[in-house]
Amino acid sequence: MQVLINAGDVSTSSAVLDHARVQVDKALKPFGDQITRVEVHLRNDSQVRATPNDKRCTIEARPAGRKPLAVSFRSDDL
Repeated sequence: MQVLINAGDVSTSSAVLDHARVQVDKALKPFGDQITRVEVHLRNDSQVRATPNDKRCTIEARPAGRKPLAVSFRSDDL
């Protein structure tokens, strides 16, 4: 299973990206042979100033031979 982390416009560190990768690996390990790729997208929806729930994380999983599945969550921080 390939895990790709895309921070886009979010200011982050390698520690945050590594943490995200470890959490995805740990959560999806039981399904590792059924999932070909997971993409994590971190975004800041408010570029000018902080607003409530302006950070967004979208995770897209690509199961082998099936359509991709995606979930999204918003919060005040990553």
